[in-house]
Amino acid sequence: MTKDVFTAIAWWIAAFVLAAIPIVPVAAVAHPLHSEAIERPCELNRNGHTSSPISGRCSFFVAAGYLVFRLDAAADKNGAQARTVSGAINFGQLTGSLFTDKGPLANGKVTLAEASPQVVHMKPGKLAIWANGYVLEVGGSPVKAADSAVNVAQRSAESIFEVFVNYLKVGFIHIIPRGFDHILFVIGLFLLSPNLKALLWQISAFTVAHTLTLAVGATGVVRLPADIVEPLIALSILWVAIENVLTERFSRWRVGVVFCFGLLHGLGFAGVLLKIGLSAAHFYSALVAFNLGVELGQLTVIAFCFLAVGWAMQTSRYHKRVVVPASCVIALISTYWVLERTVLG
Repeated sequence: MTKDVFTAIAWWIAAFVLAAIPIVPVAAVAHPLHSEAIERPCELNRNGHTSSPISGRCSFFVAAGYLVFRLDAAADKNGAQARTVSGAINFGQLTGSLFTDKGPLANGKVTLAEASPQVVHMKPGKLAIWANGYVLEVGGSPVKAADSAVNVAQRSAESIFEVFVNYLKVGFIHIIPRGFDHILFVIGLFLLSPNLKALLWQISAFTVAHTLTLAVGATGVVRLPADIVEPLIALSILWVAIENVLTERFSRWRVGVVFCFGLLHGLGFAGVLLKIGLSAAHFYSALVAFNLGVELGQLTVIAFCFLAVGWAMQTSRYHKRVVVPASCVIALISTYWVLERTVLG
């Protein structure tokens, strides 16, 4: 009896680990990709606090879903010392950090005036408000940050190798840790794969499909609005999860379905890549590198899956103890995404 209890606990832990893979943090350094660096007059203050605000000029650039900025404040006649404050905001998770040479000022949830990579081009006003009261305000008209570390001249001088490595990183980051929906889709494919051959067929079909639509989407041949593509991607995840629950057998027609779903995911990748921008000098190298980064991210997810439950795949209770609970979790999350991207959006 005790052995059965411990076995059941082990199965449920394995299922939980598999379902939790999308929220495993992965450290990755994003490169400031080809988004024009600009400067704005800015001020950092704290609501309800009597200390003097930090005023100066901010240099901004967008790096793979992050707004990175540096505030340089000169010494003034009132005795305020020269200071530099650096910070970053994650557009996807609405979190941000502020640092000085003496340590962190703020870290955590932020409210943005406009949740967009173009937020730094907005009209003067509040840019971000941290949960603990720090407020970053901008003013004036945007100008090119000619002395920025990411100025246009430096970016145009990047070698093909530098561009390839940078976009490879961004492709990987788009899957891990930022691509929760794509991670769940890959996990769903893994769950109903009784052997390596079945998994390879599905991953190959998915890869070929999203590579095609990523190419035609990034080059502008085919474009669909995000408000159409994103709900369909969520539906594809829900479909795979429900199928995993309802059947224990892998059928070959599933490969065709996965191929069709891959076309949708490729359009989603293309939309992200268009927002980031592609290197004009090395367009195709950047496109190939981004796609390879996506593939590396997917393979990493599969590796995590094998580490979590690979030992159990050939056992008789695998479907009941792992596939069903993990797929139910995926189905609930994807259902929320469908609603969020349609009626709640």
